Amino acid sequence: MPKGQPLAPQYLLPDYCRYLTWDSQGKLRDFSTRGFVGVQGVYTELPARRTFCLCLDWHQVLDRSRTQSAWAVQRVSKENLELLKRLKNLFGNHLVIAIVSHIENRAKNEAGLIEACNRTEGLNHLVSLVIVTRSRDGPLGKLKAIEALTQRKSSALIVDDNTLVIDECCRFIYTIHLHLRRKPWATAPDKVEQFLEDCGDHIAAVVHKSVPDWGKDGRVRVQDRW
Repeated sequence: MPKGQPLAPQYLLPDYCRYLTWDSQGKLRDFSTRGFVGVQGVYTELPARRTFCLCLDWHQVLDRSRTQSAWAVQRVSKENLELLKRLKNLFGNHLVIAIVSHIENRAKNEAGLIEACNRTEGLNHLVSLVIVTRSRDGPLGKLKAIEALTQRKSSALIVDDNTLVIDECCRFIYTIHLHLRRKPWATAPDKVEQFLEDCGDHIAAVVHKSVPDWGKDGRVRVQDRW
């Protein structure tokens, strides 16, 4: 662990959260929240301030695109997988991608998320971990989970379709609201889109702005933007 970064997290995951990450066989499975150290534990060679956490809702965000849905094809859509690849190729270890999903004690929905992730070739090299919360907002919600992920040291952005999540998070982190037909509008998101695949430029711009000292390792140049 780099000097100056604590070994134990100051901010803990909300109660009743489920924490999943990849095992040695590349399969997503449960891990104890006692061992959770957030973004700092993913790429320990980087200080927290030079790491950005991209948080993606599962249902209606990562599990759908214009042409495919995970319900139908049992995996992450090709468009969304391509977006994640492009972002990771651009930002490397400076970008930690997490799925942050709200599921209220529905074993079938959780099993569907896990199965789709495990059936998506290469996803384990793009998404570092999965957090399932039991509430959208409040003390058991997504903002508290993201606080634990970042320890309030790394910048973060959440892409979500739910207005409760966006309205709570927009006061503290970057937000993109995926607005669905006949659904309410969030109050003050940073960006509104219809599909995750449309969010690449905005996400890249936010990461460029938020993470300092790109020039020190030469990893990212402005002209690398797609």
